[in-house]
Amino acid sequence: YEMTSSLVGSEMCIRDRPLSMSAPSHVLTAWLPPARYEQLLEHYAYNNELGGTFSTMRATAMGQARHIRECGFTYDVGQTMAGSVTISVPVFNHAGEIQAAIALSSLSRSLEPELACLVDGKPATASAQDMVQLVQTAGREVSRGLGYSGDYLGLNS
Repeated sequence: YEMTSSLVGSEMCIRDRPLSMSAPSHVLTAWLPPARYEQLLEHYAYNNELGGTFSTMRATAMGQARHIRECGFTYDVGQTMAGSVTISVPVFNHAGEIQAAIALSSLSRSLEPELACLVDGKPATASAQDMVQLVQTAGREVSRGLGYSGDYLGLNS
């Protein structure tokens, strides 16, 4: 929530808050403009909040962000809410910029291996696919409501 509310303004202001490991936070940062994402990485590397060397942390974070954009969603286990699996997708504004993240949490931990299959491009159960599609549909509709008219994650409008 802290990162979502700070994205609504014209300038992100997350410097004094820890970089969250939750799915919504990963979605918000994955779709940041490249220069802003670099600033964020430099800040956290400088403060040594993510550990490791800057080059290692940067490469890992950049790869993770790229993978999230390619998948169109991400998930976490117990990071957004203890004991839950959370799926998150982006919401774009009229200018095509990341505005927010929509998340759906489930207490069904059995979804975790199925979501891992989807993220890895492997077949998964219809239940996991349906959950992801449900969240992506909500993300697309909210984006449309904010005036976004572009292609939403390759989904048919």
